[in-house]
Amino acid sequence: MSILKLEGISKTFGKGTGMVTALDGINLSIDKGSFTTIIGRSGSGKSTLLNIAGGLLIPDKGQVILEDIDLYVRKDKELARIRRKKIGIVFQAFNLIPEFTVLENICLPSYLDQSKPNMKFIDEVLEIIEMGDKKNKYPHELSGGEQQRAALARALSVKPDLLLADEPTGNLDIKSGEQVIDALQYCYRIFNQTTLLVTHNLEIAGQSNRVITLQDGKIVSDSVGEMI
Repeated sequence: MSILKLEGISKTFGKGTGMVTALDGINLSIDKGSFTTIIGRSGSGKSTLLNIAGGLLIPDKGQVILEDIDLYVRKDKELARIRRKKIGIVFQAFNLIPEFTVLENICLPSYLDQSKPNMKFIDEVLEIIEMGDKKNKYPHELSGGEQQRAALARALSVKPDLLLADEPTGNLDIKSGEQVIDALQYCYRIFNQTTLLVTHNLEIAGQSNRVITLQDGKIVSDSVGEMI
C-alpha cells in the first residue's frame, strides 16, 4: 500500500543558459512501512526530490500525494500544519536550537502545533536511541552524533506517517554515522516507521529494502531486496 506518490515531478533552477534541470519527470511510489534509500552523485537531484516529497519545495510540474493529500494544492499554513503532523525530517545539519535543551528541541513540533507532547513515546524513543540521559543537556554539550540522534527523536516525536532523512551522516565521523544509521533502522523496525533516506554511501544504501538511483534528475535504477 503506497503512502507517498510523486507523479510527473520536474524541477529546474536558474534561467536561460544558466538553467539546471534538477528533476525530470520523476514517478515514484513509496510503500507504507518501507525503508527506501535514494542514492546518486552530487547534483543528481537527491535532496531536491526529498525536499519536494517533504512539502518544502514546490515542483514546477507534477503532484505529490501523501496518503490522500495533494500537498501542493494546499495553502502555506495548511501545508505547514500537514508537515508538522505527518512528516518528520532529519537534515544533514542538526538544526537544534542552542538555547533549548534536548527535550525542549524534541518537543518543538508539538509546541508549534499547540498540542501536548507525547512524553511517554518521546521517552521511549530516547531510550531506544540511547539518549535518555541526555534530555536535559544543551546542544553544545553533545557530540555531533548525539545532536543528530536528538534531531531524529524530534522528527519522530509526533509519530509521523513519513520520516525523511537527507544525508544524516554527512557531518559525522564514521562511528557516529553508524550510530545514527543504527538508530534509524532500529526505529524503523520497532515502530514500522516508513523511512526515505538520501545518502551517497553505498554501504548504508545496501542495508535498505529498496534502493533508488538518480542520475541527472532521472531514476536510472530501482532495486528491491531484504533489509539487513
